[in-house]
Amino acid sequence: MAIYFGDTSGGGDSAEGRIIQVLETTKTDIFTESVGQGNNSAALCSTSITLHHANNKVLCMAQVSASLNTGHGRQATLYRGSTSLLKGDSSGSRVRRGAGSPAGNTSSHSVIYLQFVDTPGSVGAHSYDFRLSHNENSTLTVRLNHTDYDQNTSAVGRTASSLILMEIAA
Repeated sequence: MAIYFGDTSGGGDSAEGRIIQVLETTKTDIFTESVGQGNNSAALCSTSITLHHANNKVLCMAQVSASLNTGHGRQATLYRGSTSLLKGDSSGSRVRRGAGSPAGNTSSHSVIYLQFVDTPGSVGAHSYDFRLSHNENSTLTVRLNHTDYDQNTSAVGRTASSLILMEIAA
């Protein structure tokens, strides 16, 4: 559900720093994909926000519940369209990612939080999502909202992931 500040037509400008609208996408079902070294999964929790003013900013907040079919580290990166946001500096052959979690076992979830203030620079619709990756030099299975040990028992949990976008008046 969108929350708007301003007039009844669903938007409008406000004083600097005001939240104009809030959009949330929650993913409660599971996702599994084989991802090669240096690559990303498909886009997850895609959400589109239409800015009311070109100078406005978008506060992006994601909660990512990720796991792998091995104990290696999990990573996630925030995107606007095909542009990756919030990523580490380039250094040699290293892949630039948004955030990650330490290695864990195959039956545990890792929660990765991504937060970034973006300035798209134009009015209109802008689509955001996050993508999963890993830090192993082979192809691994990345999972969202479930683990490799996905037995039908009360000892195993299913989780949820979300992406929240807030338009902030500039």
